[in-house]
Amino acid sequence: MRGWGIKFVSGDKLQLALRELHEFATSIPFWLTFAAIVLLFTITGPYGTNETMPVIPRFAFWLSIHAGTWLMGVTGCIAGLVWLEGIIANSIARVFVGALAATPFVGLVVVLVNWGWGNSEPSWAKFGEETLSALPLTIVLAGICFLVMRKTLEPVPAAADMPAPIIRSSLLNRLKTENRGNILTLTAEDHYTAVTTSRGHELVLIRFSDALSELDGEDGLQVHRSHWVAIEHVEKLVRENGKLILLLKDGRQVPVSRSFSATVRERLS
Repeated sequence: MRGWGIKFVSGDKLQLALRELHEFATSIPFWLTFAAIVLLFTITGPYGTNETMPVIPRFAFWLSIHAGTWLMGVTGCIAGLVWLEGIIANSIARVFVGALAATPFVGLVVVLVNWGWGNSEPSWAKFGEETLSALPLTIVLAGICFLVMRKTLEPVPAAADMPAPIIRSSLLNRLKTENRGNILTLTAEDHYTAVTTSRGHELVLIRFSDALSELDGEDGLQVHRSHWVAIEHVEKLVRENGKLILLLKDGRQVPVSRSFSATVRERLS
């Protein structure tokens, strides 16, 4: 039987949420969809706005409405995906629950924007009405969120369905789904660690020492204070100008520091 979703590492939910927000910020289809809907509302002028507002103010009004409501909806989807992990197993269900939980905030945005534009006075009755009206929108937003985050939400085969376990390290839970493969190298870059796998490359916000602690028995060696290399990825060990260098199978060269040289030579002999 196949399960849905990814397993989040405790304490890293905020980082994962920010990563998903970045997915939306860089998603061209998402922004094209947003722009198309704002233009559609501007042209058609629903709820009488075509009669009460000229085109430019009408565009600004619907832009403010959709910007606020979409922000609330997307935030709810991401919050549901990340913070309901461990409570709801199905990732897609978490997205929709998060979107539904954001519905009152969507309704509040509509009330406040209408108040700001002088269209109506805020009231509890108006808030309840707008919240109820926002339900279809949040369902649509959940669907859009699903399309944007489909790589994160794609089904992960159960262990029984896999011929051999390729992914072992908990560090891989920090990577995008498409980059999860055998870990080949780790490289420290300030407060980040560059992770190269058999399926891609990604920069992760984690200290190098913490990344090493999450390797969970991966077959490799720390060869420098800033480098870790998988044994399977080493082509050969050479000496250049009196310094040890690891030649990797992808053509890269990694320096071996003196403090690790004895261990590296022994392991690779």
